[in-house]
Amino acid sequence: MDKKYVALTFDDGPNNVVTPLVLDALEKYSIPATFMLVGRNIKDDVKDVMQRQKALGCEFANHGFNHLHMTALSSDERKAEIEKTQNLVEKYTGCIPKVFRPPYIDVDEDLLKSTGLIPVCGLGCSDWDKNVDKDRTASEMIKNTRPGHIMLLHDSDYNAKTAYALDDIIPALKSKGYEFVTVSELFKLYKVTPVAGKMYTNVLEDN
Repeated sequence: MDKKYVALTFDDGPNNVVTPLVLDALEKYSIPATFMLVGRNIKDDVKDVMQRQKALGCEFANHGFNHLHMTALSSDERKAEIEKTQNLVEKYTGCIPKVFRPPYIDVDEDLLKSTGLIPVCGLGCSDWDKNVDKDRTASEMIKNTRPGHIMLLHDSDYNAKTAYALDDIIPALKSKGYEFVTVSELFKLYKVTPVAGKMYTNVLEDN
């Protein structure tokens, strides 16, 4: 397939500080993204932000409730981490997440197979690190992104630099012929059926 599709994803929101800045960039360039939501952050004060995410065609995904190392939890605790977040996303948006990114990418075989969701990792650049500035975030993502990649960034409330980096990342990749879609759309457009127990960073290279 000649089309070059990628999916922008953002971990650790939602919040009223950085998430709106990310949405400003997505709206500016008329593209969607997938937001990996931490359940404990989903409250009444971010309802408007979540409605804006939905209105812009973004996808909601699950990033656990407390952002814990999942392999340190019992099976019941793991189930609660995922189900509580699923329920909150549905409550506030009417959407049911299909995708799961384990916090810290901390997984084992049982977790990969038991969630009923599509496990993903992603192409990152350590943008969560306060020592990684906007320019480094942009240059690494532009340099390393390939067709089929799930791009791993963060809209944490301290991380405005990543939001500002989007003004470099998005136009640069668009100029190379990339189209931005959600994670679920990425699988569909490349006709890739997710395999149970497999975690994806690039739906083409991992298939």
